[in-house]
Amino acid sequence: MRDTQAVLAIVGDRGDCERLAARLAELGVCCRVLGDAGLASAVSAHPPVTAAPATVGLLRVGPVEIDTTRREARVDGGLLVLRRREFDLLVWLAREPARVFTREELFEGVWGYGELPRSRTLDTHASRLRRALAARGVRMVVNVWGVGYALAPGGGQLQAGRP
Repeated sequence: MRDTQAVLAIVGDRGDCERLAARLAELGVCCRVLGDAGLASAVSAHPPVTAAPATVGLLRVGPVEIDTTRREARVDGGLLVLRRREFDLLVWLAREPARVFTREELFEGVWGYGELPRSRTLDTHASRLRRALAARGVRMVVNVWGVGYALAPGGGQLQAGRP
């Protein structure tokens, strides 16, 4: 997980903003209410924060071709029907085939969570992605027990000595 700072500007009555800041502080969010000058200074000190752009163009891993611009995945030319997060997970894994991504990295990269939720969300989406690929005869999504997931272009086997 990366340590990041962001500026969130909420415009409104100062009293309302202070009440919101107090509520956010109760939730563990570090915040403070600034006047116009303080806000301008804070915003100029922090460049805009954007998510890492999806890999532009085409990704190819084994028989899987991913067009991130069109948000399409194909196996040997046939369209792979994926839900949004399944597609995002496939893209994330395909950026570095055979690399084992930790659950933390996947939750942060695909879902944008800073902390791991206590759920089976990742496992459910990985399972659906695995089934969609298996329906096309491709077995590439590998669960590395206790660590996370990888996309193994060699038919589900990670090479010895690789992460």
